[in-house]
Amino acid sequence: MTTALPSIEKIAELLGGDVHGAEVFCPGPGHSAADRSLSVKPDLADREGFVTHSFAGDDFKACRDHVREKLGLPELKPQQTSAGKWNVLGEYIYYDQNGEPFLKVRKCRDGTGKKQYPQYHWDGNDWAKGKPSGPKIPYRLPQLIATPTTVQVLFCEGEKDADNLAKMAFVATTASEGAAVTLFFEDRHVLILPDADRPGRAHAQKVAKAIHSVAASVRILDLYPDRHDGSDVSDFIAHDTAGVRLAKE
Repeated sequence: MTTALPSIEKIAELLGGDVHGAEVFCPGPGHSAADRSLSVKPDLADREGFVTHSFAGDDFKACRDHVREKLGLPELKPQQTSAGKWNVLGEYIYYDQNGEPFLKVRKCRDGTGKKQYPQYHWDGNDWAKGKPSGPKIPYRLPQLIATPTTVQVLFCEGEKDADNLAKMAFVATTASEGAAVTLFFEDRHVLILPDADRPGRAHAQKVAKAIHSVAASVRILDLYPDRHDGSDVSDFIAHDTAGVRLAKE
């Protein structure tokens, strides 16, 4: 049973944050009142009624405990792993070139705490389990198509990053399971932003090689060249809220 939450405006008030669309940006645990590194979004699919994301890399459990305390919510008893209960941390919908739903990817944490990414396809009436048939498409495809080829496209490792960049007026995309979806980048200027770890950098090289023959230009920008902790562009813009530093890179 999902916990009943107050209105999103009340959540913002209790957390000392601001409402942006369907989520609240507020101080993370132990951060100053001016900080806005924690995202809190009401979500009926979550047993506590909300999902969190820390742009500062704060501990997942610490963030949830912080929100629960501020909102005056009771701590739920841990679920039995054998029950197979998963918590949904995020949900991302891919739309095709006609603006029709195509793929839904859920970011979940299973009963052991491990992240899982189940996929669903649109059957014409509802979401059904399993990947869509046919070629893969990039995330935020309608926005990509609507953008002139002279505008730089930022290619990220995850949907969360693309959404965060889009909020700052950047044109951003990614692809499920690391697909390069080459044809959609023909004659485009692409800036690839890898996560700061070995898999992230290897994936960036893979994407660059895949689209090099069709894109007008391809460049990889390692935002954290000296780090290997998985830091991503969302972490970078948490301290560059107007996108000024990123726009200069």
